[in-house]
Amino acid sequence: MVFLGVYGAFWLDGYRTEQDNQVRRAKIQRSLVTDMSHLDESLGRAIGFHNASFVEGFLNQYDAGGILKPPPIPIPTSPVNTGSWEAMLAAGGFDVLDTALIRDVELLFFSLASLNTTLERYNQHVMFLLTPDIDQPVDAFYNEQGKLKGKYLWYVYFHRSISQQMLSMQSDVQRLEKQFREASFQ
Repeated sequence: MVFLGVYGAFWLDGYRTEQDNQVRRAKIQRSLVTDMSHLDESLGRAIGFHNASFVEGFLNQYDAGGILKPPPIPIPTSPVNTGSWEAMLAAGGFDVLDTALIRDVELLFFSLASLNTTLERYNQHVMFLLTPDIDQPVDAFYNEQGKLKGKYLWYVYFHRSISQQMLSMQSDVQRLEKQFREASFQ
């Protein structure tokens, strides 16, 4: 009789633990899907701003032979907040997430931090190389071939590469969101 009572208590405890683990897995999954969805929306807004302000507003016209001043618009930056990700991992995320997914999210955060650093450098270039000359006539920015002078070439290279980088990151975020939605957390 005592044996059956102890066995029943252990079974009930194991059942409760498994129920708690399922609830924790569901919360982690919802949190990850929500975080990736918000990040996708933020990147979408950033890409839209960049395309409107720089790609359509300058690069497309520049590529077509147009001669116009590079707009000295600073790009907003913000530090990468990994606090909720770290808290989720500490609260049992390591137990329910595939190590490849953890690595992919960590790589995404590294890419976001790298993007932020690039944007900060861009803002410094705008401040120190472009803004002081902004009152110059348009011709002062271009050489005889109708291309930006060396001092300003970074502007074109930056905006081309940043567009590609943001689109690639958005693709990664969307892939991760889909993986988290479809994941069967064990």
